[in-house]
Parts: sequence; structure tokens; C-alpha cells
Amino acid sequence: MKAIQRFLPVIISLISITPVWALQEGDQAPAVQVSKWLTGSAVESIGQKSERVIVITFWATWSQPACDSLKPLAALQNELGSKVTIIAISSEELDKVQEYVQKNLADTPLTIAVDTQQQTSMAYLRAFGLSALPHAFVINREGVLAWQGHPDDLREVVNKVLAGEFKIQAQPRIDRSKPALHPSIDPQAPLEKLVEQYQDALQDEDWSLAVQLIDLLVPKFPVGSEQAEQLLSRKFMLLYENLHQFDEAETFAREILEQHSDQPGLLNNIAWSLLARGNFETLAYRWPQLAHELADKAFAARPEDATIQDTYARSRFMLGDLAGAIKQEQAAIDKYQKEIDQVKSQPDTNPEQVGEMEKILSDMKASLEYYTTVQKMAQPQ
Repeated sequence: MKAIQRFLPVIISLISITPVWALQEGDQAPAVQVSKWLTGSAVESIGQKSERVIVITFWATWSQPACDSLKPLAALQNELGSKVTIIAISSEELDKVQEYVQKNLADTPLTIAVDTQQQTSMAYLRAFGLSALPHAFVINREGVLAWQGHPDDLREVVNKVLAGEFKIQAQPRIDRSKPALHPSIDPQAPLEKLVEQYQDALQDEDWSLAVQLIDLLVPKFPVGSEQAEQLLSRKFMLLYENLHQFDEAETFAREILEQHSDQPGLLNNIAWSLLARGNFETLAYRWPQLAHELADKAFAARPEDATIQDTYARSRFMLGDLAGAIKQEQAAIDKYQKEIDQVKSQPDTNPEQVGEMEKILSDMKASLEYYTTVQKMAQPQ
């Protein structure tokens, strides 16, 4: 899609990329903190002794496998009754989850909650370095986390926990702390030397070395500068696309979301890199909710930017908001067309610049056409 910088990902200079796992089977279960309980009664005693076994499953309306997992979970809740409480938590926007629940889960026996601040998601999923949905956790009557895995395996696990026959098997904690500095790096080297070594690392495709050099280079530039943003963006891309260190990349993106909310260009770069990998039809999208949160903050900070509007439209499309995506994409096209016309009206117009802008506009129009086609296909015949 867009200008080259839109393909750059983003990142902040961290001392450690991903911590040692903060949670494992056999630990006392963390408390559940949610924004709103939509069905059932609020559950306040998680992590404490209880007469019930607690199941927590994470899902999202945009994930068909996660939505499909709710029906057998509802059947399990009906079968076991007061012996177990199954809590289904989504981190999406409240209105979107409420609408889905009212339409599809009005009579569900499940306890459904919304965690828009992702406090419980961080306490459970992120503590295990997980992001894929659906994913479930079982807490025994002692308030101890007994098991975590795919909901398809819950029935056997829960029945064994209820019968007192389940043996907790904690996996070894994995230390994913930052590796030792590469021996070729001199942290005290002058800026010019570090930049040269960084460029050589990219040319040699030594991605891990390049990431470590970025960590040293970023603090040498002013916060929010073009150089710092480009380095942060490139680091994210190295983690995500070159090294395939997806957990580290996600953690990094969330750090950007929390600590760089005043840098819409940076937020937009990461959002687009998550949303624009490959073709619409073939791409297995990763973390659409995270991409939407990044795009949403970028849009809130710079709503007049047509390329940010374009990314925001894509994020809404990925979450199933077809009408919103179409409206936003059309607004982006109208705004960008005006920008092209303004550039063309200048006496010293650069033909190459106009050509690049018209290519971006063409991509926007292709996106709008795709969104519209999907909307038509989704309408009842």
C-alpha cells in the first residue's frame, strides 16, 4: 500500500523484550478484573477457595473458532450446573460484544464479561506468552490454576478436577530475557560507527544483531524524531517479519500503544504492518484487536490524515464493521484526492511524487471495492 514508511513497524528501546513467564500451572490464580459483566453474576472470589471449579475462556466476536467454541461450553455449563462457573471474556469494545451477545447468546448459561482494559487478558494470556483465541484456563476449588489449553479439551479436564483426579503438571518457566550483547557491539562506540554497523547488519541479514543495535541507537535521537520512529518501526518489523518472534513483537507493540500514544505516525506504522501482510484472501491476520487499538489511537490523534484514515478503515473491516470501514475508506479517498489535486496545482509539481500519491489512491480505491464486495456477499440473498 502506501508510502514506504507505512511498511515500517515500530518499537521502543527496552531493557528486556519479554519477561520470564509470570504464571504457570500450580500458581494461585490471578483475580479477574473486567469492565462489565454482561450475563450471569459477577465472580469476585477467583484465586480463593470455592465450592465451584472456575473456567475462564478468552474469545472475540471476530474469531469464528472462538465463537464456535462457546456452544459446547454452554452445553458443559448446563451439564455440570452449580459445580462449575464458565466465564467467557472478550477484550473488544463493549458495544460490539453486547450486540453480539444480544443477537447470538441471549439465553446462554455462560457468564460473559468484557475486559476492554485487557487487565485479565494480561494476567492470564500474556502471562503465558499467549495470544491465539480461543484459549481456556481451569481453576480448581483451592483457587489454584490447574490447567490451560484449547477449550476443546475442557470436558475431560474439568471432570477430572471435579473428581479430584487431575494432576497439575506445570511446565518449566522459560527465561526469555534479552540475550547477552553481541560481542561485535561496542556500546561506547560513536553514533556514526553504530549506524554503519547497523546498516551492515541489515545488508548481511543478521536480524538479531540489527535489533540489538537499534536498542542502542534509539536513545541517541530525540523522542518522537523521524530517526527514532523509523528505527522503532524497523525493529518491530524485524521481530515480526524477519525473526518471527511473534510474542516479542506483540509485547513490543503493546508497549508502543501504552507509551507512545502521542506519536500517531508510529502507531499507524505498526497498525498497518499488522493489517497489510500479504493479500486479503490468503493472509492469516494476527492480533486484529491490537491493530485496531493502534489505528484508533493514531486516528484520534490525527483524524485529518488520509493515510491514517485508510489504516483505521482496514482495522474496522478486520473486526467485521463493514459499514464503518466503507464509510471511513471513502472519507480517506476524498481527502487524499484533494491532496493530490492540490499538489498538481503547484507550478513546481514533482511528477514522481504525484505518481506515488496516485498509486496510494489506487490502493485505497481497491480496498473500498473489496470492502463493498464483502458487504454485498454478507447480505441475505
